[in-house]
Amino acid sequence: MTAEKILYATDFSPASDSALGFASSLASDSGAVLHIVHVGVSHADAFATTAPYGYAISEEVELRERRERQQKLNSLQPTVAGVTCEHHDLEGNPAEEVLRFAEEEGVDMIVVGSHGRTGLSRMLMGSVAEEIVRRADCPVLVVKHAASLTE
Repeated sequence: MTAEKILYATDFSPASDSALGFASSLASDSGAVLHIVHVGVSHADAFATTAPYGYAISEEVELRERRERQQKLNSLQPTVAGVTCEHHDLEGNPAEEVLRFAEEEGVDMIVVGSHGRTGLSRMLMGSVAEEIVRRADCPVLVVKHAASLTE
């Protein structure tokens, strides 16, 4: 596989952590830039769908959380030495934003972790990985979290 840009999407969960090694190895093998992407959900968006009467979250709280998220994102580094990476902290619907970023940047492959949920929990929680697989214009590698392999 020849790739110039690989997108690794993370939600900071153990499931997405499992995928970082694969993304790093693929980027190393192909000489690609690894785009490490996290999509946060703003309080305004979250409350718009869950709180019909609205809640006020201070701008200070939003800024603090965004800074913490950015620090956590920047601490993620490729697991293989010599891989060039760029960090991107996006906001919105996770699947939508990953797909938008991939298209705008001309990404050659997306690597994402999967929680491995099935049945009712998957229906209730939705599946970002599944939506990305269904809608992406490029290959997608879904890495199942090691702990879910034994469950």
